[in-house]
Amino acid sequence: MSGKTADCARVARAFLFHIEEMVDCGFIDSQFLAEIKRLIAKSELHRLGLREEYGEIKKEGEKMYVETQYDEEGKIYCHTDGKYYHMLKSPLKAANLTPEQYRAKYGLHPDSPMVSPTHSAKRSRMAKEQMSKIQTQERENKDE
Repeated sequence: MSGKTADCARVARAFLFHIEEMVDCGFIDSQFLAEIKRLIAKSELHRLGLREEYGEIKKEGEKMYVETQYDEEGKIYCHTDGKYYHMLKSPLKAANLTPEQYRAKYGLHPDSPMVSPTHSAKRSRMAKEQMSKIQTQERENKDE
């Protein structure tokens, strides 16, 4: 990355940080922030370094969204604190955000998950095993 481009990327990051602070304070609508992120996604700056901070951009029809990020363990990335979690319930509660507000604030797809796929699969498997045990017990009780 050339010196001028790196400087421009730094200015854009600072600008985004300032806009995010204004959204947090209620001075600017979160939809405005999402639109700025979409514009950056179309620009050269996105290709040159902002992508790591906000994730890959995915286009769906005319709208563009930040793609959900996962770590090597399958945990989901939280944009509010930069950490990875199995579930985003606690960090969103700490940030006083609903899932809908979180998705809008960070330009995520309205259907983006709040639970990691690995955790979801584990919970599903546990529920199926529990249901199987209950059904087995019911059959045994019927036979008696």
